[in-house]
Amino acid sequence: MSAVANALQFPSLRTRRAPGAARPAGPAPNAGPMMDKRKSRVGDKLRKRQTMRYAAGIPGLPGIGAPPLPGQAEARVPVIPAGVDRFDEREEEPGVTEEVLREDPRALDMKVLAGDKFDPDAYLRQKLARSSEGELSMLRITLETAHMATQTDLRRNVFKNYEEFVLISKEISTLENDMLELKESLSEWRAMPELLSVDEPLTSADRRKATRSSLADLQTLYTVQLQALHASIEGSAKHLPIIPGRHVVLESPNLFELNPATYKVEKPVHLVLLDDSLLVASKRRRRVGEGGRLVADRCWGLSEILVLDVKDTADITNAIKIKRGKETVVYRSEKPSDKRALLAAFRQVAEDLQSKKRREREGEQERRRMTVADVSATRGGNVQSEKDASTVAEFSDELTVAIALRDWDLSVELIEKGKSLLAAVSPSSADSVKSKLSTFEQSLRSSILSDLSSPIHRKASVIHLVGLLTRLGAAIDARDALLRMRSEVIRKRARAIRFEGDIMQYVNELAVVTFTGIKFTSDWYTSAFKENDMASGMVQWAKAEVELYATSFRRQVYGPDVSSEVISESLNAVRVQSKRLLQDSGLDFSFLLEEMLRADLPETPRPPPLFVSDSEDIGGSGEGTLLDATPRQGVPNLNSPKPPTRSRQRPGGRQQA
Repeated sequence: MSAVANALQFPSLRTRRAPGAARPAGPAPNAGPMMDKRKSRVGDKLRKRQTMRYAAGIPGLPGIGAPPLPGQAEARVPVIPAGVDRFDEREEEPGVTEEVLREDPRALDMKVLAGDKFDPDAYLRQKLARSSEGELSMLRITLETAHMATQTDLRRNVFKNYEEFVLISKEISTLENDMLELKESLSEWRAMPELLSVDEPLTSADRRKATRSSLADLQTLYTVQLQALHASIEGSAKHLPIIPGRHVVLESPNLFELNPATYKVEKPVHLVLLDDSLLVASKRRRRVGEGGRLVADRCWGLSEILVLDVKDTADITNAIKIKRGKETVVYRSEKPSDKRALLAAFRQVAEDLQSKKRREREGEQERRRMTVADVSATRGGNVQSEKDASTVAEFSDELTVAIALRDWDLSVELIEKGKSLLAAVSPSSADSVKSKLSTFEQSLRSSILSDLSSPIHRKASVIHLVGLLTRLGAAIDARDALLRMRSEVIRKRARAIRFEGDIMQYVNELAVVTFTGIKFTSDWYTSAFKENDMASGMVQWAKAEVELYATSFRRQVYGPDVSSEVISESLNAVRVQSKRLLQDSGLDFSFLLEEMLRADLPETPRPPPLFVSDSEDIGGSGEGTLLDATPRQGVPNLNSPKPPTRSRQRPGGRQQA
């Protein structure tokens, strides 16, 4: 930098000779006072210009700074970055030579830019220090053009080598599977000499000892298998801890998990079938191109799943389906032999598991009998107690299964059988039988009542369920459940009625729904309950439903903006529906409606009598309950279905005439 400073010696304004210095000294021909004043002003301006200092320039805006000094229009001062010593004689940055510095800044040397030791800061600092704004713009355009050309070449190379990338990925996955097979083959080869060895004939004692040793060796082998499984599959130790007898039956590495709906391949999986469980693992890829490590995804008990064979179609082949509750998973193998081997292993493991459970169940029964026998022997050999215990156990199992299967008829028969069993067992066992019977009876009663509360049942089903509850001594509970269910049905139908501004139409439809529900409920009730003492419950329920309807009627009809014509039409509609649905079916609630449909507001005209009876005096001294026709504002009736807000605005936007 010192050499550059010495080479560029610019004259200073303080030492520069004035333009008139070269002329001969002496006064001008026409010198005068005006010339003296002009010289004085020129001298002042020169002194002011010589003493003026300029900033180094605004950062980020090249070319904005001090104006060029006189006589320096063609000279260029090298730009020295901030923080760099002017007289620093460090060695030149590697990768940048004097030839590069002397060449045109707009020309790019791609070899220098692509070098391993290329330093962009040194390149810009040493090569572009003397460049002007125009040269910098041209260099930028050249760099952008080279960048676009490099991107095009890179994209072309990627497209050209895409097939090779895919082929290499497939070869890597195939090589990994081959390595796993080689590992298994080496394990079998190491165990082959021991399997081929021939033992000498053993005595009975030696045979028993060998049997014990073989069992211990087998357990050791199972332990080694599970340890290897834990080492190869991450997270498998949490799902499959080492317990006695657990071992690996089959491993299927070449499987793919499919989408159950579209049969599209989601990911490759590794299935490990054990004697009591099924482990599913998949590979977790860390970076592109790496095989990844097997990670346990899910683990099921064999008693929880159902394995199904999926028939081959045009869309899917060599597939199996595994169901666990509502969860369904589909797996596909590449070869039919893998699928057959997997299904055969599943079948064999299922048979072994069933036989194992059967042996455990038989052993439990044997231990139970032995326990009962020991207790009987301790008490003096009471054979009756052993028989009672066996009978009670069988009865409990049968009743539990019947309730779980929702076989109500069989369950009620078993309850009745259990009540008769109380008289046959010994007094020591009677308390146990009675407590168990009470528990089962309560559970059965709750289940049947829950079933009766469902609104989907028809008349025959309702009568049947009520009969079962009556046999269990729960007739009152059955009555309440039936009437509660019918009330919910009527409320649901009433809420489905749409109010479109016509009051008479709304109360007519509400009357049809309410009276039809009362009619059918009465028919079902009289068919289900034959006893006369149960009729009062139906009457009370019907009266409550009529009262709820009357409340809705008064709330809707008797308003300040309702004309007497609409009130008369509404009362006439109620009269027609009551006669058609209730009176013709033997249900006469005219006396109740007469009292409840009255309007007791002073400003509301009192409607004419709706029903006239010769045998009853339904005047002002009737015994019916007189309800307030005007609902209290802000206190809705929670028991009755509240109709939509009455509005005189029709759906089309026009007001009701």
